[in-house]
Amino acid sequence: MPPAPSPSAAAGVLVEGLTVAYRAGRAGPSVAVDGVDLRVGDGEFVALVGPSGSGKSTLLRVLAGLVTPDAGRVEVLGGTPAAAAAAKRVGLVPQSPALLPWRSVLDNVRLPAEVNRRARPPAATDPVALLEAVGLGAVLHRRPHELSGGMRQRVA
Repeated sequence: MPPAPSPSAAAGVLVEGLTVAYRAGRAGPSVAVDGVDLRVGDGEFVALVGPSGSGKSTLLRVLAGLVTPDAGRVEVLGGTPAAAAAAKRVGLVPQSPALLPWRSVLDNVRLPAEVNRRARPPAATDPVALLEAVGLGAVLHRRPHELSGGMRQRVA
């Protein structure tokens, strides 16, 4: 009988006892995430749902390697979040679209390839086709301020 896989081997994401506190001046630390356990199998689709301030964004920022936890164990695809991010195996789309206001929709979509030339998207990745696929083909040359909130989020 083959050996059982380690707990993290089958997990796309493994979180055990995660705690993150933000320093809040004189008021002391504000605990954003406290003792969270989560296991997401490779290829599973999961949604984080909860009220504002419950730690959803903090958890996602930890998984993307943007926040270092105060306690707990975190693995993403069998390694550290920082390693997954460095290997371009994980990414995070922020809640508020971070679009450059002086660039068109099309130019904002082209920006990641311009900034990170090493990532080299597949040759079949056509920004115009991507925008058309998400219903934005008619607004390629508009600026972010000319779009609805949902449209800005799709561009981001």
